[in-house]
Amino acid sequence: QWPDPTQRRLWEGYRAQQQGAYQAALQFWREAGAPGQRLAEMLKTGLAIRDRLADSEAAVRARAIAEWTQ
Repeated sequence: QWPDPTQRRLWEGYRAQQQGAYQAALQFWREAGAPGQRLAEMLKTGLAIRDRLADSEAAVRARAIAEWTQ
């Protein structure tokens, strides 16, 4: 049992992310309030970069790599 709902949502988000359930992780972290917002934003950024790395256009992939290494 987690007495603090914020902590529970944070850890549910970590578990969902580890299992590849990224949308669930985003939802848990949003429900965690301020502590989860940074995690949700970082995951959204990472997912966007991952999607662009799979693009067929080399320039799009290069920009994704540049963003990832910042």
